[in-house]
Amino acid sequence: MLICGLITGVAQAAERISGHEIVAQIIAQAKEQGQDVIPRLAGHKLFYPCKTKLSIAPKFEDWKTINVSCAHPYKWAIAVRADVMMPAIEPKKANSKTSINEIARHQNSFVVYNVSLKRGTVVKANDLIVQTGFSSKVSGGYRQVSDVIGRRLTKSVSAGSPSLARHLEINYAILKDAIIDVTLT
Repeated sequence: MLICGLITGVAQAAERISGHEIVAQIIAQAKEQGQDVIPRLAGHKLFYPCKTKLSIAPKFEDWKTINVSCAHPYKWAIAVRADVMMPAIEPKKANSKTSINEIARHQNSFVVYNVSLKRGTVVKANDLIVQTGFSSKVSGGYRQVSDVIGRRLTKSVSAGSPSLARHLEINYAILKDAIIDVTLT
């Protein structure tokens, strides 16, 4: 009885799916849907066996978090984080009809401070420019100037540095000591 259980366990261990196999399937599924992704999953990890095709789909509207699940013989599911690669797009020239926000959205561009600003300063439109040519993703960086205008700085920033979320105060719906009216409808 014990030997039979051990043999079954060894057979199931041999059928386990490795992280490398799941990564390859995620990349293939994303490519079919026109996305280039780099899943963040350790290749040496082992997962339960799966007799059916793995179900692979983005958790939200983008491919930054991916659900991978199996229904048979053991029902299991994991969420895998991934870096979504931006397709190379030829730089778009600004014309009188193209807004600065549209240019920043389609290229590997980020909002950068045009001048040095001190802590507590409210950011204005002429304090910002959109700069292209970043070799990688700027974590916490803004792509649209409209997301930064009107926000107060939590620390001093230098000219030429990218505008990051950690540089700006949080936009609260209600500020401290603000008078509000609560009505029942």
